[in-house]
Amino acid sequence: MIDKNSPIPLYYQLEQAIREHIETGTLTPGEMLPPERHYTESLGISRMTVRHAMQALIEDGLLERRRNKGLFVKEQPFHQSLAKLTSFREDMLARGLTPSNKILEWKEINLSSLAADKLQKEIGTKAIRIKRLRLADEEPIAVETITSPLEMTKNLTETKLKESFYKYLEEDMQLTLHRAEQEIEALLADEETASLLNISPGDAVLRIHRLSYLKDERPFEYVTSTYRADKYTFTSSFYR
Repeated sequence: MIDKNSPIPLYYQLEQAIREHIETGTLTPGEMLPPERHYTESLGISRMTVRHAMQALIEDGLLERRRNKGLFVKEQPFHQSLAKLTSFREDMLARGLTPSNKILEWKEINLSSLAADKLQKEIGTKAIRIKRLRLADEEPIAVETITSPLEMTKNLTETKLKESFYKYLEEDMQLTLHRAEQEIEALLADEETASLLNISPGDAVLRIHRLSYLKDERPFEYVTSTYRADKYTFTSSFYR
């Protein structure tokens, strides 16, 4: 792991060795690293060298220090592109994870002024509001609230929703999904959200407001989703 005759600094050699162990899966997310003493005694290097290497890995987001416990391999967040309209289920399956959801609320409502404006409907128009907890491999990732016109959800069942709302729209309703507009804001979790997402109140979350359209430019859903900031990142590409 360490070559003391090499011109490469010892801390950098140790850093690269641990980085390789993480990237190859020898060290797995959530696994605790040995204490500093293990490296100083087994490799014959100073504690300052070990700390320098570990700090570099912390800054790169590969390790995290847990108070009174030690250093752990940090779980990497899911990355979702903003360039394509995909469902949560599609995103998770593409990562080899098992998506699931828990229905928290399902009710018929009269559209408020905000939702009516978004969905291009009259205030008071009948709609369905569904709140659900989204999970990947049984771990909570996001809390999502869908508001959709009643005519687009008349045949929707809990079974179909648990599989995929987009699949239901495309296959059962024969609708062509086209595009979406999204706004992202950074917030701190309130007590209810924190409880659902298994985090602490005040932890960082990302709130996504999405308005999705059919090919004929009719809005079919207005969605507000709150994601764990430690589990999800969004990426986008720009060209000039």
